[in-house]
Amino acid sequence: MQGKNASRKLYVTERFQTWITQIEVVDIFNMRGSINVDKEDFKKIINGEKTKMEVVDGDMIALRKLFCGDDGDNVPSMYTWLNDKGVETRITNSKFEKIYEYLDKNVTNKVSSHFDTIDLIDGSNAHKVLEAIELVTKQTPPFNIRTRIERQMKLVVLNTLLFPSSIIEKFHEIKTIELQKPRINYANLNMKDLLEGTRYVKDKGRENEASIFKEIDRIKGTALF
Repeated sequence: MQGKNASRKLYVTERFQTWITQIEVVDIFNMRGSINVDKEDFKKIINGEKTKMEVVDGDMIALRKLFCGDDGDNVPSMYTWLNDKGVETRITNSKFEKIYEYLDKNVTNKVSSHFDTIDLIDGSNAHKVLEAIELVTKQTPPFNIRTRIERQMKLVVLNTLLFPSSIIEKFHEIKTIELQKPRINYANLNMKDLLEGTRYVKDKGRENEASIFKEIDRIKGTALF
């Protein structure tokens, strides 16, 4: 948001909101051990940057991305078509809401997440998704709905019904390793550390931090790498 009363949003799960607002029990004999550094950092961001927390449902985000796509993650919309002006159109958030409303009323099992959509692929209700798209877009999609849903699923979520378990296990292994790495203490970093490996440090390794700043000013934004 822009303007005088601008604010930023931090989209979180309900579990995160509970965690960040929960009051910690402090041990006065071990203050450092009882203070949650991660929580304190998040609080600084929230309080200092005019940030508002908004609780979101991860499953619904995935389901929305399945239908609408996400250009940032290279996920196409489930369906795109040319409108009466010859402009390519896609399933928007507002159209997704109508599709979801139709499925919620016409499918026996509530479609509340992407996992429920997997059931639609193999079940007799898969055609309901196609009906919903036709109703909302006023178009007749030329594709096989089961194949299309499966394509979207593979781009949005890791699931053992769509991927070999070995791939999923490897992903979680890499994720765990990354999360267990020690946090960087930025307070102990200097300019040489930040520029380590760049051409400037290689060429002028004996220069002090002040001279590095002068050099940055002199080249006025020329790439350091």
